[in-house]
Amino acid sequence: MKKPSEMKIAILGFGYLAGYIRPCYEGILGENMKTQMIATKGTDRGLAEKQKEFGFPILVGDSMGALKQLEPDLILVSTKPNQVPALVQDVLKPYYQSLRENGKPLPDMYSFAPDPAVTVLQDEIGLDVNICNVLPNMVDRIQGLYVAPIAYSFLTFDPRRQWPEENKQFVSDFLAPIGQVVFTTPETAIPVLASKIACHNVYELNFVISDVLNSRGMPITVNQTASAMRAFHRSRFDTFAPDRYHCSMGDVDKNILEFIKLCNQNWYDGIIDHCNDKGVDSYVSKRFVRGTMEMHLLTVQMESREALDHNNSVHATKGGVLEKAVTTFKAECWQPLADAFNRYLDGNLEPEFWSKWRQMAYDLTAVVCAHGSRLSK
Repeated sequence: MKKPSEMKIAILGFGYLAGYIRPCYEGILGENMKTQMIATKGTDRGLAEKQKEFGFPILVGDSMGALKQLEPDLILVSTKPNQVPALVQDVLKPYYQSLRENGKPLPDMYSFAPDPAVTVLQDEIGLDVNICNVLPNMVDRIQGLYVAPIAYSFLTFDPRRQWPEENKQFVSDFLAPIGQVVFTTPETAIPVLASKIACHNVYELNFVISDVLNSRGMPITVNQTASAMRAFHRSRFDTFAPDRYHCSMGDVDKNILEFIKLCNQNWYDGIIDHCNDKGVDSYVSKRFVRGTMEMHLLTVQMESREALDHNNSVHATKGGVLEKAVTTFKAECWQPLADAFNRYLDGNLEPEFWSKWRQMAYDLTAVVCAHGSRLSK
């Protein structure tokens, strides 16, 4: 590989994501990005503003021209998933073939779309190219607090292609500004994605607890319940970095803390149970789920209920995996949890509820996983 500062990088699909990962490529190139980068976008909307902001050429609808002009060492594909197949057939596949025919080096390629899978991309473009799927962490700041170091991106490689260690390490280094990195296989990528989505349901866990308390004349915010839940979650493991934002189990009354603890513990354990059954490496699942769950709990702790509802409405795209998780939780988990909490507050909660709750977490993760598999196909 070239020295990082000497690399040339092309971005195909210069939308929100491409701007969000700016710390990755600017961290590698610095001022050189103005002369060692090129990008393409589908329309000229906002083109002048983006070119002024980023400083490198951005072409409209001419991906092949951009690649031929720069001859990059790294290609970042950040178009919408449904646009990737055409891009592969019309641009990437013939471009790589022309490089082979002329004896030129084949650039690494990172696809930021979860679909098509890396195995499909390798089949189309060739097993002689280093290709990976990247599911990046998309939360770098919460209320101005820089939180990327506690978040995770995950990468999927095709086991048929053995990457040089130097290139593999570069991917981690490249993505480091937006979070830590874990590696998955094509077979476990969707189960890991499902675990990430199921962690997002800590929003709803805290909504239910807060709603029940407020209905009983015990006003408490989701910020308080999430603080207590996150403090407990952190206390279970010794793998967390120093806390970036104070949380405390003392932020709720002792009489409800035990319920919050068991609610969080069994939700987490149910997600891990599903990962284990799907063959996800235990180191990957535990590291990834722990960090992802803390990230979402931190979001609930710091944001208003209105902002959290807005997050759900914006990010739960129609037909997507997050929408599936939210709707499944509301249909299958919301009322059982509310009823259990009311019985707990009345002193009548049966101990066996927690094994049922753990199974509900498992079942929801399985539903999301199956939905993700259907979408991928």
